[in-house]
Amino acid sequence: YRVLQFRRQAQAQVKPAEYRLVEQTLPPAQAELFRQMPLASQRHCLNAYYALRQAGENDQEWLGAALLHDVGKQGVRLYHRVANVLLRVLAPGLWRRWTTPGSGPLRRGLHTLRCHGELGARQLAGSGAPPEMVEIVRRHQGEDSSDLRCRRFREIDKPLIGEHGLDDYIG
Repeated sequence: YRVLQFRRQAQAQVKPAEYRLVEQTLPPAQAELFRQMPLASQRHCLNAYYALRQAGENDQEWLGAALLHDVGKQGVRLYHRVANVLLRVLAPGLWRRWTTPGSGPLRRGLHTLRCHGELGARQLAGSGAPPEMVEIVRRHQGEDSSDLRCRRFREIDKPLIGEHGLDDYIG
């Protein structure tokens, strides 16, 4: 599963029609935030959007949040993701220490991964995004089980082995 996840990160692609979809779905300021995300994050967020649509979601703020839920991961590189997975499994105490704010590129990347919901919510708020979208992004990685829609989003956001692409939704 992790090997497939690594391969998807390294081979991620977004089609021109998908960028048009983003521009039709998001206001210009939020579409620009989407374009600034790393390609692998763009692909993952598009896959979350498609999964929500497939599940029957039509609320534009939820769909917009799906497209931007990882916008707070700016500056995260592949080696941060690998270190994050390995440290969480092999050295959870060290992972907790290294994901607190600190100096150095590794600690900054690990902290960003751990806190990307809050970091992304701040970016969205600064771009003029609707408050509900900001809150969805803020809470999307938390453990709050009282909000059924957030729980459903977290289930969709889990890494998907058979992630969807545009061809699954456009004839």
